Amino acid sequence: MQKIFLFIFFFIFIFSGASWAQELDEDSVGTSSLKTKQVEHWAVGLGMTQWNEEMRIAQGGVTVGSTANFSGMLVSIQKEFTRYRWGWNFGGLVGSGYANGGSDSGSANSYLKTKVSYSLLGASTRIFYRFSGRINFGTSFMIFNRIIEWPSEGSIQASSGKNPNILPVIDLNVRVFNTWELYQGIGPVANGATFWKIGMNYRF
Repeated sequence: MQKIFLFIFFFIFIFSGASWAQELDEDSVGTSSLKTKQVEHWAVGLGMTQWNEEMRIAQGGVTVGSTANFSGMLVSIQKEFTRYRWGWNFGGLVGSGYANGGSDSGSANSYLKTKVSYSLLGASTRIFYRFSGRINFGTSFMIFNRIIEWPSEGSIQASSGKNPNILPVIDLNVRVFNTWELYQGIGPVANGATFWKIGMNYRF
């Protein structure tokens, strides 16, 4: 899955590079009146997400570490404000998907679960710089809780991660049509793990 995300991320960056030569939109032309004009709109997004968490597997007072991998879909809605080159937004997000965790060591106390469903609820805020009317680069701050219950297996109990999760995300938006834009972001979750998000936003 990470290879797919990397390929899409790379493709979008190549595509955005070809868009640098496009003319600026009306609200990014360098006139003094437009520099002070504030533009507002809403955006609804649908994206794919992936990240890893540390997993704890406990049995008989002994706890061992492993890794849980989360992947799924995320729906978001944002209110966005732009003023010439700079912009910011805030919004909420909800998602769901599946997680895989544990390992199969072949011993009696091994623990491995696949396709365990989870749900996610959170909020985000973003500040960005507009290179043109179609391309902007910024930083988002996300906070979210994910809800998952790892099945017990006999005397083995498992858990992963923590709530809430707070993380910065470096992101890039490329408007490919008047009302549609590609979004891609990456940021650290915890302990070296990486959060990925790639999707489409509809502006209105």
